[in-house]
Amino acid sequence: MRLIEAVRGIALEAGELILALRDKSLASVKTKPDESPVTEADIASNELIVRRLDELKIAPVISEEGMNSTETLEQFWLVDPLDGTKDFVAGKRSFVVNIALVEKRKPVLGVIYAPMLQEIFWAEKGQGAFKVSMPGPKKSVFNKSERNELRAVASGSLLTTRMQKVLDSLPIQRLERFGSALKMCRVAEGAADFYPRFGPTHEWDTAAGHVILNEAGCKLIDMETGRDVEYGKRDYKNNGFIASRMNLDLWPTIRKLRDQS
Repeated sequence: MRLIEAVRGIALEAGELILALRDKSLASVKTKPDESPVTEADIASNELIVRRLDELKIAPVISEEGMNSTETLEQFWLVDPLDGTKDFVAGKRSFVVNIALVEKRKPVLGVIYAPMLQEIFWAEKGQGAFKVSMPGPKKSVFNKSERNELRAVASGSLLTTRMQKVLDSLPIQRLERFGSALKMCRVAEGAADFYPRFGPTHEWDTAAGHVILNEAGCKLIDMETGRDVEYGKRDYKNNGFIASRMNLDLWPTIRKLRDQS
């Protein structure tokens, strides 16, 4: 079995576990030190994914809900076992499972599974990006859009006044808001043109979506440097970023608007 097939299987298994624990998890939501929610489904999904990845004997696992190593690693897994927990708790459908493999600071394999939507996206470096809306067929994912009236996606719970001012200054025809890395998938498949994020995230939030974006003709740009987001930082924290189709250069404009807001 190819590695990507094994990882897709792990993501699907984790997603089904999350659904099985949904009602029980919503009855016992806890709060982490950073005030973000965590549920039994987060923990159970994490335990399953880490165990399955360890069985593959490829690389160490860095996870939101588990081991957060500070050592420098050339190759490692990044896992968010339930990305979009706020949406999950609110009864929304956009939460996902994120699994990515990073080599030399770049994600080279990624899977994102939205169990409520029954959509799974995946990509390997140099092999293209793909999607299945179950029980449908596998489809290639690539953003070929050249439209000028833009479609944007943004975080459902973190649309600050500053972000709203920036978005109001851009030629946006349509804006959708929801949590999770599914926003990156919407950019990758061409349903949206860009996704800006000012606030900090962690590497496990973006790595799987990053390789899917890259293989779909898109990019993920660090808001501070204007270069590709990199991985393996000591605290596993990202700056703000912009995910967009490759032929759309919004970084100078958004960075300027942000600083003026």
